[in-house]
Amino acid sequence: MKFGAVVLAAGMSSRMGMFKPLLPFRGSTIIENAILSMKNGGVENICVVTGRNGREVENVIAGYKVKAVHNADYENTDMLTSLKLGLEQLIDTDVVFILPGDIPNVQPETISALMEKYKNTNFSIIYPCYHGKKGHPPLIGKSCYEAIFQYQGDG
Repeated sequence: MKFGAVVLAAGMSSRMGMFKPLLPFRGSTIIENAILSMKNGGVENICVVTGRNGREVENVIAGYKVKAVHNADYENTDMLTSLKLGLEQLIDTDVVFILPGDIPNVQPETISALMEKYKNTNFSIIYPCYHGKKGHPPLIGKSCYEAIFQYQGDG
C-alpha cells in the first residue's frame, strides 16, 4: 500500500500577520517540522503546495526529497484548490494524509498508528482524535479522490 501526504502551505497567513510555514520551530521551520512528522512516521511520497512566499518555501524544503507544486492563484482560491493540486501530484498513491503546513507538532507515532489502522480496516477516511475531537491529519483513501476533485462547494 502506497501512502502519501499533501502538506498545504499556500495560505496568506493573514490572521497571523507573519507567514507561518517559515516561522522558526524546534531549530528549523514550521514547514520542515510538518514534513519531518510525515517522514518520521513512514510517509515517503510528500507533496508540498506553495502559494505566498513559494520560492522561499521551496528553497527551505529542497533537501527533503518532496515534490512541490505552486498554487499560482493562491490569493483568490481556498484550501480545497491547493488540496486538489497536491493530490494530482500523488494520484498514484493509495492513501493520503492532508496536513496544513502550519501544524508542525504531529507525532510520528500518530502517523504510523493511522497507517496501521488504515491497513487493518475498510474505512475510507480516518481522523486522529484527541479527547473525542477530530484532529489533523486526516488519512483519505483513493476511493475518495474523485469526490474531492469534483467537489465545488465550501468547507
